[in-house]
Amino acid sequence: MHKRCFSTAVVGLFLALCASAEANQSEVDPALLKAAEEWAQAIAAADVQTIARYALDDAVFVSPSGRPLTKAARLQQLRDGPPRGATPPTRTPTSDEHRYQVFGSTVIHTYRLNGINPQGQTVPTRQLQVWVKQQGQWKVAASQATYIAQP
Repeated sequence: MHKRCFSTAVVGLFLALCASAEANQSEVDPALLKAAEEWAQAIAAADVQTIARYALDDAVFVSPSGRPLTKAARLQQLRDGPPRGATPPTRTPTSDEHRYQVFGSTVIHTYRLNGINPQGQTVPTRQLQVWVKQQGQWKVAASQATYIAQP
């Protein structure tokens, strides 16, 4: 009985701490907001230079299919571009639903990216980046994209 009460209290405390960590954009470091916006645009545009600048050398990337990639492998994937013969997109991807959870010098940023596949169709993904502040600069330590199921 005591174990169950203790476990319930620990879970409740954890959820309360997580909930209190969510920040309004006005409470988030403006330098991080700028970096996160540049990152989101770079992901949408497959901008290798910007992604390379913000990602830590040992950053972990997880593709929508669940495949883990190193920074070097992810950048090469972007350099290779879409499959040969694919139709280039006719519109610019957009992002929305930005949410930040602040834990000191670590921030979790989630958002929806409405990407465009090579056939020009909208492909929504949920993006998650873990940002860390090192030597006064915000860097991405981990990035994951997950396809959003369509009804």
